[in-house]
Amino acid sequence: MSLQVVSTMSEPDIVRELRKAEEAGLLQTLIKNEERKSFTEMDDENNRLIQSIFDGLQDGLSLLDTDFNILKVNRWMEELYRDEMPVVGRKCYEVYQKRNSVCPWCPSLKALESGETRSTLVPYPSAEKTIGWLELSAHPVKDENGVVVNIIEHVKDVTERKKMEEKLRENEERLRDFLDNANDLIQSVDSDGRFVYVNKSWLKTLGYTMDELKNLTLFDVLRDDQVQHCTEVIERVGSGESFDRVETIFVAKDGREIFVEGSINGRFEDGRFVATRAIFRDVTERKRMEEELEGTRKHFKTLFNLVADPVVIVDSKGRFLEVTDRVGEVTGFKKEELLGKNFLKNSIVTAKSKRVLIKSLMKRLAGMKVEPYEVEVVTKDGRIIPFEVNASPIDHKGRKADLVVFRDLSKRKEVERKLRESEEKFSTAFHAIPGSVTITTLEEGRYVEVNEGFTRLTGYKRQEAVGRTYFDLNIWAVPEQRNDLMERLLRRGSVRNAEYLFRTKSGDILTCLLSGEIIKLDGKPHLLTVAIDITERKRMEENLREAHQALSRINETLEQKVKERTAEVERLLKQKEEFIRQLSHDLKTPLTPLYALLPIVRSQVSDEKIRELLDISIRNVEYMKNLVTKTLQLERLDMPGTLEFEDVTLAEEINSVILGNQLNFRDKNIQVENNVSESIRVRADRLRLRELLNNLVSNAIKYVGEGGKVVIDAEQEDAEVKVSIKDTGIGMTKRQREKIFDEFYK
Repeated sequence: MSLQVVSTMSEPDIVRELRKAEEAGLLQTLIKNEERKSFTEMDDENNRLIQSIFDGLQDGLSLLDTDFNILKVNRWMEELYRDEMPVVGRKCYEVYQKRNSVCPWCPSLKALESGETRSTLVPYPSAEKTIGWLELSAHPVKDENGVVVNIIEHVKDVTERKKMEEKLRENEERLRDFLDNANDLIQSVDSDGRFVYVNKSWLKTLGYTMDELKNLTLFDVLRDDQVQHCTEVIERVGSGESFDRVETIFVAKDGREIFVEGSINGRFEDGRFVATRAIFRDVTERKRMEEELEGTRKHFKTLFNLVADPVVIVDSKGRFLEVTDRVGEVTGFKKEELLGKNFLKNSIVTAKSKRVLIKSLMKRLAGMKVEPYEVEVVTKDGRIIPFEVNASPIDHKGRKADLVVFRDLSKRKEVERKLRESEEKFSTAFHAIPGSVTITTLEEGRYVEVNEGFTRLTGYKRQEAVGRTYFDLNIWAVPEQRNDLMERLLRRGSVRNAEYLFRTKSGDILTCLLSGEIIKLDGKPHLLTVAIDITERKRMEENLREAHQALSRINETLEQKVKERTAEVERLLKQKEEFIRQLSHDLKTPLTPLYALLPIVRSQVSDEKIRELLDISIRNVEYMKNLVTKTLQLERLDMPGTLEFEDVTLAEEINSVILGNQLNFRDKNIQVENNVSESIRVRADRLRLRELLNNLVSNAIKYVGEGGKVVIDAEQEDAEVKVSIKDTGIGMTKRQREKIFDEFYK
């Protein structure tokens, strides 16, 4: 019986190998022996070849009969479905899809019906629980009469490809949105120049509306000298050519000439030219737009080039037999720089990785299974890239070899590094916080981690707390408060500065401010809390409250006493005011006739000495009269608003006081000096200033002995004048100096 593998689609490498095996008569032997469940009649060379074909690549192969019974699977399938082993003799849909009947979408079923190769994508391990995607291709095997007698199922893990396709679809959607909203002028015209499509920027730049565009052709918006050139370009595009750079000149609706530059190609359906597709840019922004376009091209090129992993085939001596294009893209080495070279003598891997590769190669040559391992690849420019290596033994052109797949671990390593750094930072912060920090399971309240602040606060050591719950340690002094905490957390996700009572290992009750937040660890909700002991603060606050209450009581007593004292002072002030009024009246009564009669007496006296004495008396009577008048005006002595300020010369006022006391100076033979400058002027109530000076001079005369001396000085300091009256008298005691400014003190 002559068997043939039929395929109507692009064949993977493994199927091409099977076709070669069929042509060599090996596939018929394989199937017959599988039907007998034995390879005893096959020669060793054929056995090795078939086994190499089945087990060599990182894809799955299953051989089925027409009743969907599994006749044989390769190692890849055995590893994928190791929980279902053994699988030979069982129905494929039972093993692979956990079904009791043939899957309606099964490509093997369709291949049996059509006699042609069929493919589909299937979820792994099942549609109900999908963790990956497999591309399942069913290739019918026919006898010499064209009757399908077996099915070869080829399974390939396309999870990563499907993810990339999804990313590609997203990029295509972004590209469509980009085109619709691009700043470039995008247009499509048919062979007659009628507009099929223009974007918003095209309409905005040329100033037309979509309705106006319906009655226009491309040639209507071109400058006259550009029509012939553009007609030729459209014809060439229609014949299959495309142009990366086309320049032309549009004429806008308002007559402006717009110089554009862009690219153009054709759109074909069933081999028939349909329309041109063109993107134009205003040349004034050409450089910017070219950079953006180049960036976009590189972006998409990068996405496409990331689809496949680098793959090499090496022989038992470590020589490169085959390398994919992706290897050159990743490492920078050309194929001819690697093929035939020994990786042990090449710098493509680090010295450490060479030892790992040799050890792995020896294990595989010894028939031992080697799990995926890591190596470091050195690129042509000296960069070191970590890869995960997955190698499988194969026969390559009659020789033993290894098929090695490299998976770039750079991003994973970087993520792992950042994760480690993040964990280290968290751990450092966790243990450095002086307060109590804990992580517990949300549901049970079981401690996962505690810091030193927790041990200081509660008295429990870390090993005493981790693994136990709140309830085991009896931490909550008031259990209802934990319920309050959980309600807040479930309602808002976090709690800030909530006041709760906790019990220490020794039984003490502490008041703490607790902040908490729900976090995820290993996908499960946990509670992160920070607690600060405020027991001492609460005690101090209570003491402060008690002190405040006592102070309030004292204040109330003081206020009552102040009221009583104020009433007493007001009574005394009234008495003082009455006394001053009466005193002023009693003084004014005798002064009035003196003030009137003394000038008359002076006018009738011819003796100069008597006239001099009368002048002194008149001045003093006048002074006393003015003083009484002022006293009557100032019923309250502490009212500054009643003073009458004026500019006075200080030296003149002092001389006036000296003149008024001249007889007293003579009687006691007192020498007086006025050292005050005539330039010093002050703003004061003249009467009160003279009264003040007279009091000080009189006091000096009173306490200076016979033949003494009185010196009057003044010193100006900024806006003030300091007046000093010194005498050679007995001076004042300390007690007198302390009371010198007390009212009515003498």
